[in-house]
Amino acid sequence: MDTLIIIRWKFSLLLLAAFILADDDSQAMSKLADALNPRPHNRSTNVSNAAYCHGWEGVVCDRNNQTKKLFPQSKSLNGSFPFELLCPFSDLRVLTLRNNSFTGSLPNSLACLTSLKNISLADNNFSSILPEFF
Repeated sequence: MDTLIIIRWKFSLLLLAAFILADDDSQAMSKLADALNPRPHNRSTNVSNAAYCHGWEGVVCDRNNQTKKLFPQSKSLNGSFPFELLCPFSDLRVLTLRNNSFTGSLPNSLACLTSLKNISLADNNFSSILPEFF
């Protein structure tokens, strides 16, 4: 009897953790979208509960609603790109910002993207080269 209670308790914790992790990416995506100029188009009116995976153009997620690819390329975005807002996307594999009008330097905070396999920043107005860890 006690074993069954413990198993149910552990399962409940796992479900809660999965929900919290999925929500983390949706909050981070909302902050990122708010920081971009102009704000990216959202086909959905609901950003919570990882709806951005299905509503934002240029976002690809896995089954667990974790962001895998972010590619707002050729969207006429401008200004300084908020690279520090990418750190919550721990599973991000592809970042493609090419063919926009982003400015500023490329910060060392890109090092937080430990799963990143591909980055494309061409055809922008960045003032520095990629940090040495790339």
